[in-house]
Formats: sequence, C-alpha cells, structure tokens
Amino acid sequence: MKKTSSLDTHALKQIKERMENMGVFNEEETLTLNKKTHDIDAKTLINNHRLKRYAGMTEKQQYSKEGLALVLEIQFENAQILNEKFKVIQFLYEDIYKRIETIGQDIGLMCSHLEVMSKGDVK
Repeated sequence: MKKTSSLDTHALKQIKERMENMGVFNEEETLTLNKKTHDIDAKTLINNHRLKRYAGMTEKQQYSKEGLALVLEIQFENAQILNEKFKVIQFLYEDIYKRIETIGQDIGLMCSHLEVMSKGDVK
C-alpha cells in the first residue's frame, strides 16, 4: 500500500479538528446562547419573587382572587421558562447532531478513498 497522501493527511487533520471543536460555538452562536440563558435566568428570578409573594400570602392564610391569579401567573411563567429551556437544548442537540453527521460523512469519504487507493495498489 502507498503512503498516505498529503490530501489524506489534510482530511484526517480536518476530522480531528472537527472532533476537538465539537462543543465549541462561534461568537454569534455563543452570544445568542448567552442572551437566551440570561433571559431565562431573569424570568426565573422574577417568578421566584412571585412565588415568595404567594408563600407569604399562604402563611397568613390569605386566599383570594389575587392569590389565585398569582398562582396562575407563576404556573404560566414556569411553562414559558421550560419552553425556552427546551428551545436552547433543542438548538444544542441539533447543532451537535449536524457536527457528528458531518464528521461521519468525512470519515465515510476517507474510508472510500483509502479503499480505492488500496485496490489500486493490488495487482
């Protein structure tokens, strides 16, 4: 079998680099993820304050329409927060899946290329 060509070496280095950078995002993606995380944290903090208000009402056994409205607001915001978290996680999974798929395709092409080269060596 012939020695690995510079094209093969380049392809292997590219695959290795992609694998090393699997979880690294570009600046725009990082800013977007940071902003979404910050927004989720802010909504969670606001909702925690609502929850403390409601806890204070229940300690005093003040059950009113205001308390019921507060509970509904808290639950609605919890659903919104969970939805936002899901969107962030979904983005991460889809991005990593695409990266793995690309690496798999690269490896498949490399294997095909090496197979063709090895058949060319056999006479």
